[in-house]
Order: sequence, then structure tokens, then C-alpha cells
Amino acid sequence: MTHTFWFDASYPSGYMKLQTRNRMVHYKNETDLTTTELSNYDASVDVLLLDDDLTGMTFGVVDCADVLSGAKCDRHTLTYDIDYAQSQNLNTDQKRYLACHEIGHTLGLKHGDDAAPRVDNDKLWLGCLTTPLSNPNALTVTGGHNKEVINDNY
Repeated sequence: MTHTFWFDASYPSGYMKLQTRNRMVHYKNETDLTTTELSNYDASVDVLLLDDDLTGMTFGVVDCADVLSGAKCDRHTLTYDIDYAQSQNLNTDQKRYLACHEIGHTLGLKHGDDAAPRVDNDKLWLGCLTTPLSNPNALTVTGGHNKEVINDNY
């Protein structure tokens, strides 16, 4: 199965665009997932990427734009607040973590306290889904558990 993504036309080049593309390739290389960036928005887009003001509360958020059934989401909207992220002077590793974390949500990955069974959010096998970021080794790591979840879903 392919996980497709598309950047809204107003999405700025640079900053998070490169990290997002790199993370999609990283997930593809680590799992059974296939990822494709689309040049046009159409019904096959799984992740619509936007830049919007999130009122300085967070760097990024993922919402389900199209629920299939139950908790299964067919299409996600991933919104980064790029102005806020730039104002916080995120370094390259922090940008990688942010992309890994938010894209992970579009693949069905959850924080430990949202998982079943529930686990502490700081478990390293959650990789970049650890919150808050407590271990620099988790910055860009998918995590063994998350690889299994992605492979089971895709």
C-alpha cells in the first residue's frame, strides 16, 4: 500500500518541506511502506500538508480529514506552524524529530499513553513518538514497535 502526500500550494519551500520529504523516504526504507509525493491534489492523497498559525501552542498537529470506520482514518491533514517553529530556532535534529513524530501519526502511530496497552511516553521503543522529547537518541528513530505497527498496517 502506498502512503501519498501533497504539499498545499502555499506551503513554503525549504525548512520543514525537506525534513518531511526525507522522513517519508526514511519510513519507506525502514518498513514495508511505499511513499509517494504527488504533484497535484486529488482523491488519492493520504496526507495533505499545510502551514498555518497554530497560535504558538505547538509546532505541528495531525487531524483526521476523512474517517473510514471506527478509529481508522483514510486521509490526514498535517499542519505545521512554520513561523512558530522558525521563531524557536529549531536545529536540524529537532526538525527531523518533528517530521518523524507528526508523520508517524499519519501512519497510525500513537503516543504511549494513547496506545493499547498503555505505556509510558518515554519508552525508547516508541522512537520519535516519545513525548516530551526526553532522549536525543529518539530524535529520528522509528522504533522497533512502530516499525511493526506500520508493517501490520501497510
